[in-house]
Amino acid sequence: MEKKYHEFMKEITSDELFEGLLGHGMFNEKLPPFLTSESFFNYCIKGGKVPSGTPRDYVRFNGIRNNDVPRQYAIPTPFAYFDLCKLLSDNWDKICEHFETNTSNKEYKISRTHIRKRKKTKSIFKMNYENWKEDGMVETEILIGKRYMVSADISNCFPSIYTHSISWAIAGKEVAKANKNNKHLWYNKVDKFVRDMKNGETHGLLIGPHASNVLSEIILTSIDKNLSKWDYIRHIDDYNCFVPTYEDAQKFLLDLNRELAVFGLVLNHKKTEIVELPTGIKEPWVFRLKAPYLLIEKGQKTNKNEKKLRYPTIRSYIEMSINLMKENGMNSAILNYAIKVLSKCNFTKNAKNYFLKTVFHLSLIYPYLIPLIDEYIFCKLSVSKDDISKISNLIFERGMEERNYEAVSYSLYFALKYDFEIDALDADEMLKSEDCVAMLVSHHLFEKIGDNQSAKKLKDYAVKLSKKQYTMESNWLFVYEVLSASELEEPWKSVKTCGTSFFRI
Repeated sequence: MEKKYHEFMKEITSDELFEGLLGHGMFNEKLPPFLTSESFFNYCIKGGKVPSGTPRDYVRFNGIRNNDVPRQYAIPTPFAYFDLCKLLSDNWDKICEHFETNTSNKEYKISRTHIRKRKKTKSIFKMNYENWKEDGMVETEILIGKRYMVSADISNCFPSIYTHSISWAIAGKEVAKANKNNKHLWYNKVDKFVRDMKNGETHGLLIGPHASNVLSEIILTSIDKNLSKWDYIRHIDDYNCFVPTYEDAQKFLLDLNRELAVFGLVLNHKKTEIVELPTGIKEPWVFRLKAPYLLIEKGQKTNKNEKKLRYPTIRSYIEMSINLMKENGMNSAILNYAIKVLSKCNFTKNAKNYFLKTVFHLSLIYPYLIPLIDEYIFCKLSVSKDDISKISNLIFERGMEERNYEAVSYSLYFALKYDFEIDALDADEMLKSEDCVAMLVSHHLFEKIGDNQSAKKLKDYAVKLSKKQYTMESNWLFVYEVLSASELEEPWKSVKTCGTSFFRI
């Protein structure tokens, strides 16, 4: 039986929320996987000194989306993020009550992507996470008797959220405004700590930290409550509503616009459409690429009676994927999906060789694919160190040319993990990038290969950045990791003295 929204929330204890957000939710999953806040979480629970209540800047990091457009992610300072996570944890019972009040009037769970207790991990959020056994297949129920589907999403949802609107959602707009100067109210403290993570700014949630997903749900479930007469589902800020008539579809959009406006949000009209049913809920390309067993059935039997995919099958499948991408607005998520499907299969020698070279070729053209190639290609297909080195050097060179420092960071991470050098790596060029994450991992690589002169150039720059608060905080990850405790000012010095690190490899 499908669980209710508030039942998912109540499965998480306040301690689990705190650990999930602070210890496993500070770094966005789009970041290269050499960053962790587990050490800082352990520092905190052991009574480490954490200053509170100070507005702080944050690290900016650009990631490439599936439409080849950059999106800015954020890494908050650990101190400001600690404040928010602790406050949410301390008031988790009130937040759960808020969620229950706003969602219990609906027979099914509207919000499909949210924090939840997950198996084999202490992280409580993952984008695009699905579990139909727990979530149910509500679309098949609410489709019955409907003729149209409204597809809509919020324009720049997280960057558009006004921090004061979190209090409006919790207490009601009139009550919140009447008590806006009461610093002791917990929801006003939430507002304050959210602003502190953005250097005091009142507009926008940071994209990346999992606490932002809790905060957005506080607002969006309040909107859901006032739209309960409509049959729709929501994936964070994406809506699919099912209605009997075209006129109802228009009325839903009017109602949705009205409720969003209460919180200062607007629809993205470029992505709003009314579609006549029947139509697939998922993109049609998903089903054409979904089932690897169909490919395996076409495979060639080996001496062990296993079926392996042959070169013609792999080539046809990849070419179909490329054509589907072109038919769907150059959506490189289609290639991402296809690569994940194929990575689960066995290959003949020629098929594997073709698959590897094609993936390497595509990842240079579509950088959106780069974050998946370690887990789904290097590891699963036992790619040789020499081949990993070749593609990583190409990724680095292309990334530097296009100022795509996400790609640069991944190539440097691969070099650290698999123990090879990046031929074109140059300290002066890395300094010109002014990219916190790329500079950090390049410094580690210079140290590993024994290039002390280059490592020193980066360290000298870190010392310079540390002298001013705003440059320190907007580059804190690089500065903190590169400098020793004696070279850092408080409060960073106390954290470093305890051996806390945010870098792992």
